[in-house]
Amino acid sequence: EKEDFASQYNDKKDESEDNDLEIIATATQLFGLHEKVVNVSLRLAEIHLRNYYSSSAMQALRSAARRIADSLYILGILSRTDRKNKDRYNHNWLRHVQLQYVWLWEHCGHFARSFAGDGLWRDRGHAAADDILTVLQDAESAFSGHEYLGLESSFSATEILDVSLFLVPSPLAEKTKNAVNLQSLSGIVNTIESKGKTKQEKQSREKSINKAREILDSQKFLQREKRRVI
Repeated sequence: EKEDFASQYNDKKDESEDNDLEIIATATQLFGLHEKVVNVSLRLAEIHLRNYYSSSAMQALRSAARRIADSLYILGILSRTDRKNKDRYNHNWLRHVQLQYVWLWEHCGHFARSFAGDGLWRDRGHAAADDILTVLQDAESAFSGHEYLGLESSFSATEILDVSLFLVPSPLAEKTKNAVNLQSLSGIVNTIESKGKTKQEKQSREKSINKAREILDSQKFLQREKRRVI
């Protein structure tokens, strides 16, 4: 009985190892394909941005963001399955994804600044502020769920910190206590603690904030669009 049990255990172990090898081989090929697709998408975005092809540029940036997120998910699978080579995935390959992520947001930032400073985006590119903001929001949303990416179960606490650092496009939300983020943009926010303030002080501050908002809202349409994007 012991020999039969040992034989069955070894068979299952061999079968499990074979399955792991298949997963590793498939995931490795997928990661390589995603890396190439992202590079092509970002290069196309660069060309489209130079020629005011707004729709094509937005499509390329969205595609790159989704593929980069998929690459992180694949890295998580490889890190959990191939423990022997975990360091290679967590450092070398993760750095490649990080560089692509930085490249993506470099293009997004250039798109926004170019739109705010160049009227040809409206005349030739037929783009509006909402188009630019939607692209930025979609790019951010692609990386918003660690649960989807499987990062917690794939990387250590230190590595998670490294990953999280480049998954946050801007410290603006943290500095304003999430009062300003890509989903909620405003030129004026109230980030002052109300604790310890008198009722009169609170009313005065609220009145000043409302007055400032009225001034911004009274700006011309193009000025308001530029400000939102910036």
